[in-house]
Amino acid sequence: MNKISYLDITLIFLLIFSVIPGFFGLFELSLGIFAAIPLILMMRLSVLDGSLENRMLSISYSISQFICWVIGFLGCIYFLSPKGFNIGTHTIVTMVLINLVMWGSLIGTLIAEPFKKIQSKNLNYNEEITKELTSKGFQITAAIFVFFMVVNYLSGGFFSRQQIGNTVEPGTILYFLSAFSTLQYLFFLFLGFRLNRPLLNQSNIVNLIIVLFSMLIASLTGGRGFSIRMIIYTILGSFYSKLKSKDIKRIIVISIPFVLFFTIIIGNVRGNLDFSESLNLFTRITLIGKAATGNLEATGSDYDDPLYSTFTRIAEPTGQIVIDHVAETGSYIGLRNFERIATAFMPKIIGDKEPMDDGGERLRDEYGVYITQFTNAPITSMADAFERGGYGAVFMFSLIMSFYLTKLSGYIGRLKKQLLRITLRISFAYTCSVLYAPSILGCISVVTYNFIRDGLLIWALIFVIEATTKKIKNVQSKT
Repeated sequence: MNKISYLDITLIFLLIFSVIPGFFGLFELSLGIFAAIPLILMMRLSVLDGSLENRMLSISYSISQFICWVIGFLGCIYFLSPKGFNIGTHTIVTMVLINLVMWGSLIGTLIAEPFKKIQSKNLNYNEEITKELTSKGFQITAAIFVFFMVVNYLSGGFFSRQQIGNTVEPGTILYFLSAFSTLQYLFFLFLGFRLNRPLLNQSNIVNLIIVLFSMLIASLTGGRGFSIRMIIYTILGSFYSKLKSKDIKRIIVISIPFVLFFTIIIGNVRGNLDFSESLNLFTRITLIGKAATGNLEATGSDYDDPLYSTFTRIAEPTGQIVIDHVAETGSYIGLRNFERIATAFMPKIIGDKEPMDDGGERLRDEYGVYITQFTNAPITSMADAFERGGYGAVFMFSLIMSFYLTKLSGYIGRLKKQLLRITLRISFAYTCSVLYAPSILGCISVVTYNFIRDGLLIWALIFVIEATTKKIKNVQSKT
């Protein structure tokens, strides 16, 4: 008889507590808890039938939607509303929509790969990556990471959020850095591969210090995603290391405070004009230190409140503007702008084309949202699907996306080269974690053009690592 797992207990808890808040009028909370059930079910079934790797992309996509529209959204309702912030009018509609997204994602992945109860296996049971490949990969990706950081700083990339914005001129250094950026984070994946037992040995401590230092350096740009991506790659890499499950769980627990730190502190400090206008890294380090110790001078804006800067960034209130409009008018836009798919695979450097992600321009032109190249105001895929076809479109988009991502991960699993399989899946899984933000057209571009581009870059990198390792082995065998 199988033992009851933590996920089983969590499911029972969610079923019970998804009902209770409704009796107290907390309907958004009740629906938010209910939306967690398909996510936990997806994880539990993936563990039971050993399909966790095949469902990795779908799970990542679902988690991102949950974080945005449940954790972030409920945070705005229950923590910021008492302070006067109103995220929207039709909040119940929003919580119904996120349930459609989550259940659609569960059904989509089960259609793509039906559940089969076989002996459970986790990521730890994969064949171990050879020490030679790990070592050479670590060296090569470390050189790539340092190169990217130095060139990014010299070309003004560290201050692009305030000086350049979201629009990078095709053909420039920053344009190519952005196109090849997926390679720089693989350094932390290989760093995770290198972790060994015991957990607190000298090598592991040095590696974790490297991660924290890199996160601090990346945070000087004012962005939180770079730093969080580094620690996520390290954790995912540790699943393929010699660490045991309990060691990995400890790393995850230890990393949570650091993720919260970078999420809250960086969100707080970048609202400070001294930080955003300064081109001096030492000044920025000083301001981050003041924010961490609570000594940052207040600016008089809402961003002085760490909860405001955190929850409004996670929840993406601009998406709620669209949801409120559709709920009130009942008007839909159908397949507007879908003709842009014809140029989806044409790089910007070849010729001018309209951006695939049409969310920003629609928010600006139709909803009066103040958007410039220095602001980030996504429409979100859920709100876009709702505006295009209502509740049914939201459900079907999520189902199709989850189906596609599960199939794609399954095809990747058929590749013969183990290191290539692992690297592609983890890189794509992180990309899926931001699919909540773009419009539907933006999502289509990401899971087609971006995946093909990044896949080719990763394939080339793994080819170089394996060829170099093989050459070294041949030289050593001759001597």
